[in-house]
Amino acid sequence: MNGPDKNSATINRLILGRHWLVAGVCIFAACAIGGTCDSANPTIDPIVPADYRTTFTEVRNCRFSIEHDGVQIRVWANDIAMAAYLAEENPLPVGSIIVKEEFAGGTCDDDSELNILSVMRKEAAGFDNEDKDWHFQEVNPTSRVVITNTKTDCIECHRNDCSARDYMCTVE
Repeated sequence: MNGPDKNSATINRLILGRHWLVAGVCIFAACAIGGTCDSANPTIDPIVPADYRTTFTEVRNCRFSIEHDGVQIRVWANDIAMAAYLAEENPLPVGSIIVKEEFAGGTCDDDSELNILSVMRKEAAGFDNEDKDWHFQEVNPTSRVVITNTKTDCIECHRNDCSARDYMCTVE
């Protein structure tokens, strides 16, 4: 490519690169000023064990989830949560851990398509009185790095649509 098309492509790349640089600086500044940031944090331990697939029980099979940006999901529960979850008890016991696997592909069979683990753990009374003492995390399933350790991305849907069932969103 020569002439004006080549120059236009170069200019577009420079503009796009500049926008990404500005966005990165703004995010860094916001994190530094605010003292918190929802970016990946390798110093925080995941609230889900690495072997959850062998120690937890699958409580919802693979299905499409419009609420999680149109991905396929599968849900697992630890021994503390499993019976209460399946019986639709409210609230779930302290120590309950729910793991929602989110797959980019059309099924839940290909782990290379597993993008994120959305995890909830029921904490002791007083952990978060406003939101039923649930601890939310998003975890990278490969690196096990915690991507977010706040409820910011999750709570609006769980609070508004799922409060009747202790924030378990299990609409069929």
